[in-house]
This record gives sequence, C-alpha cells and structure tokens, in this order.
Amino acid sequence: MRSITLLLLMAVFSIAAPVPKEVKNRPDAFCFVGTWDTTTSESNGKPYSKARWTFDETLKMISNPLPGEDGGSSEWVITIDPTKCPKEINIGVYLGIYEFVGAEIQIAYTLGGGRPTKLNSANGQYYTILRLVPEAKK
Repeated sequence: MRSITLLLLMAVFSIAAPVPKEVKNRPDAFCFVGTWDTTTSESNGKPYSKARWTFDETLKMISNPLPGEDGGSSEWVITIDPTKCPKEINIGVYLGIYEFVGAEIQIAYTLGGGRPTKLNSANGQYYTILRLVPEAKK
C-alpha cells in the first residue's frame, strides 16, 4: 500500500511541476524579450561577426560583440509583424524576416534591396541564428 501511495504522490508532483515556457505558445513580441547569443552569423554566405543581442519589453535591442569578435555596441528599436508570411522584422533601417525554432530565432535581413524572402545569407543578406542565454549564464 505504501508503494502505491508513494507512486501516486510522485505522479501528482511530476504533473504539477512547472512547465518550461515554450516559445511557440507565447506572443512573438514577448518571445524576443531576453538575451540571445549568436550561434551563426553570415553575410553573402561567409562568416560575419557574432554578438549578444538583448531585447527589452519595448523591443529595444542592444547588440554587443562576443569576446574575440569585431564590432562595437549598437542600439536599435525593432518592429515585428508576426501576421505576415514569412514573419517580418525591422531592425532600425534593416528589413528582415524571422522565425522561432525551439530556443532559437533565425533572422535574415538586408539594408536596401528589399526584404528577404528566405532565411539564408544569399544575395547580400545577413543571416543570424540566435540562441536564448539561460538566466544563470548572463
């Protein structure tokens, strides 16, 4: 009887355990909020400097180069339109598209020449994959 009670208690507590916040179940604007490290960064198919991007609740974004990477800090206001297909993002004057894939954001953007239609670094586009930085590593 004790083992059945113990099993029932374990089952109840495992069901009641907090569920990680899934990106797919939250509005896109809320999903951007946090700190993201670049895992892939390309321009015209060639590696490009990597950075840490931090988004606040107003969708202001601050970019800082990762250690050993070129570039300086920059600050941008982003706007998104998740109703478009593909989803659209504007990073200041850069026009882009984005997609959430698990704990990552894939972004393709360009300065001039129109908004990208595919998530890649072809035709003068920048392509970045960002991975969410866990709270403990910030």
